[in-house]
Amino acid sequence: MENKEKVFLLWGQDAEMQHIKTILDKEQVPYIDKWLGRWAKVEDYAEEIKQLIAEWKQPVAIELTGAGEGEYANVMSIDHHGKRALEKASILQILDLLGLKPSRDEEMIAAIDAWWPKAMLRAGFTKEDVIGESKKIFDSQNISEEMVAEAKSARNNREVIWDITIVKMSHSKCAPIHRLNPGEYNGLVIISRDGEVNVFDNKELVQKINEKFPWGWIGWDWLLVDSIPTCYWGWNPNLEELEVFVREYANSKKE
Repeated sequence: MENKEKVFLLWGQDAEMQHIKTILDKEQVPYIDKWLGRWAKVEDYAEEIKQLIAEWKQPVAIELTGAGEGEYANVMSIDHHGKRALEKASILQILDLLGLKPSRDEEMIAAIDAWWPKAMLRAGFTKEDVIGESKKIFDSQNISEEMVAEAKSARNNREVIWDITIVKMSHSKCAPIHRLNPGEYNGLVIISRDGEVNVFDNKELVQKINEKFPWGWIGWDWLLVDSIPTCYWGWNPNLEELEVFVREYANSKKE
């Protein structure tokens, strides 16, 4: 398989994936981009995979659920979520695969995608680094000025129970919240009326939520800065049920 031409299969449109496309274009590495969403699966590329294998080419899935398993065991998988959450960020795995060294910008992209602000600060990046990098996220995710303004208002109206900060918005673009004061939260729960919930930084809470709602997208930073993993969980659960669970957890810590 090592001698086969590799063709990358892309999952979506975040800042990391946008830069991965730039790398692949620069290195003239072939890829297929179907502009899929966050919950993209390897079977979304079923026909393309069948054709690539027939052409004796190696499909390489980037953050596609199910790649490298079962009937798609012959698809090389690049990911840093779920059970692979302590691996390098996908962009760094791809650079390794292509025999390239990451630039400072690429290290920053990897950091913001996999570590989140608190771990970035512990790893030596500055608040200005986080704020600057978040602008790229705004552009890649089409985050509007209205979304940024709503995030600011939502943060101003945040609720803190014990060490958990609860923020409610209509949209689920988290970067504007992180950008306002990088690293200030010990546990951040963003509940969005579009149906999505994103949880950051409190390891115990993330673990408990993942046990209660085991279908989410869970991630840990691979660096383990100061032996303290940052963490993330996101999904579209029942919002009321999730909020009750978070409040019960936070209130139990107050006692």
